[in-house]
Amino acid sequence: MAIKDVLLTLTSYPEPTPVSVIDRALSFATALDAHIAAISYEVHIQVPGSFISFGAAEAIAGGEAHRSYESAKGLLATFEAAAQRAGMLHEIMHEKSLSHRVSERLVEYARLRDLTIVSVPESYDQWYAEAIIFGSGRPALVLPESPHSGCRRRVGFQPLCRPSSRRRHPDAGESKEGARRHGDKREGHRQKALGPGTCEEPGATWYRCHP
Repeated sequence: MAIKDVLLTLTSYPEPTPVSVIDRALSFATALDAHIAAISYEVHIQVPGSFISFGAAEAIAGGEAHRSYESAKGLLATFEAAAQRAGMLHEIMHEKSLSHRVSERLVEYARLRDLTIVSVPESYDQWYAEAIIFGSGRPALVLPESPHSGCRRRVGFQPLCRPSSRRRHPDAGESKEGARRHGDKREGHRQKALGPGTCEEPGATWYRCHP
């Protein structure tokens, strides 16, 4: 499948997506000669009615919403400046949503694109990535926000969403001597299995989900 329309999701809350993710996504889209759109949601926190009377909770929620707005605005400005320098076809989308609705809205956008790039943080839950992988029915490229230095992993399109469904290699568990004897053959088999969808992005993982 030709990938010509890429969506990059940028998280504004609770912590903004690192700028390094933007640079890596643009490099990837450039290699594909694809159009890329960046979306970031300005998150609003819904305060239960019973707490509004205290005043402090509402003020805190308003402050967090403003912080999310500033993060979304800054991320999209950084993306646009980098895309313009690279001479890429691009667009930006600054949206608003209640915090608990963001993931389902991202899924709706992901369904309209050839590929969605989503970063995963290490400091809090990865619900956005999970929602897109299992809910969009479209390919997704997952980028860790803090990849280990020097780590290069090549993972092709998965036939199913769950990594645990990958088929065990027929040579798994053989002796070291057998591994050396069949090394060249296994490498050729792996390259054939990965095919043209192979990803060289450090630490990245491809997922191809079926509706």
